[in-house]
Amino acid sequence: MESNVYLSLQRKIIAITLVVALAPLMVLGSIIYFKFSGIYREKVGEQILYRAKSQAETLDLFLKESDPDKKICVNLCKSVSLKYLN
Repeated sequence: MESNVYLSLQRKIIAITLVVALAPLMVLGSIIYFKFSGIYREKVGEQILYRAKSQAETLDLFLKESDPDKKICVNLCKSVSLKYLN
């Protein structure tokens, strides 16, 4: 009977110790994950925007420096709005 009480007490102590040790770890891990995820998505979005603008500028420069036959393309590109990049 007495060993049964000690066994029950031992299991309770182990369970409480595990909860006390693992709960903060889980909370901290999830907070770090969600913060990193948000920052990472923001940085990826900024990088995509930067690269799209860079490619648009490169294309504009190429079309401006090309021969006069391509002036139609330049005018066409200027008429197309790139508002989605802003």
